[in-house]
Amino acid sequence: MIITDEKVVMDLAAHLVMRIREIYDYDSNIANYRKILESLPTEYPARLEGLKGMDPITALQNCPIEDIELLSKLHQYERINFLIRTEISERTKAESLRAAVEAQLDDILDDEQKELVVQQAYNSVNPTQY
Repeated sequence: MIITDEKVVMDLAAHLVMRIREIYDYDSNIANYRKILESLPTEYPARLEGLKGMDPITALQNCPIEDIELLSKLHQYERINFLIRTEISERTKAESLRAAVEAQLDDILDDEQKELVVQQAYNSVNPTQY
């Protein structure tokens, strides 16, 4: 089977769309997680300070029943804060992959053709944003 430049461009364009979608999804997740954090407590009250840093299951077992909801929200804050960090890390990797795909397009297409392929890829992910 002979792989033509046209086939390579089509494959790269498909990969570009996937990477752009992935970046868009990471950005959306990060924004949503940050919004959730706004409604969660960030500081352990003195009465729960001894539970801070403890395994969540053990902390729940040792938490007074009247503070379970607060402790759960504090744990949720910690988990979501960690998720934001992993989403940012994964988005960075996706951005590197997107850049690598675009660099491969540079090897095959002239600037005008590449710009058209890239713009179509962005438009296919979110036509109103780009």
